[in-house]
Amino acid sequence: MSEAEKKDKILSFLNIEENRNGFFQTADLSNLVFKEETVSYDEIRYLVKCLEEDGYLFYSAPSCKYLYPTTPFLESGGYEAQEESLKLEKEEERKKDEASYQKTLNEGKLAKWQVKIFWPAFIFTLVGSILGIISFYLQVRK
Repeated sequence: MSEAEKKDKILSFLNIEENRNGFFQTADLSNLVFKEETVSYDEIRYLVKCLEEDGYLFYSAPSCKYLYPTTPFLESGGYEAQEESLKLEKEEERKKDEASYQKTLNEGKLAKWQVKIFWPAFIFTLVGSILGIISFYLQVRK
């Protein structure tokens, strides 16, 4: 179970109407919330501190109190949705960086081609212009 799923599970437990007003011992949260799997006290304490930093709990060791209902947050996906959106943003950023890198490579190739072809094209154009001016002058003179 990921960290986001564990945070969502703790918030879901504390968001239940009868649990909203009570203080809970951090050690008891492991038994109350995670009945089917064991979670260490240190991990519970870490998760509770993270929830406190996000403003959802008041934590005073060894107990914590739920501050306000988070139903809208949990209905929108909770921490799992946040984690998923961060993954999508990182993937988009990676794709943009890759496209930018490819664009830079293509521009570099084009610049090399322009440098190699400039002088021959310039000389060809200059000779053509001179021949055109001479031809024009000869036709006007006749």
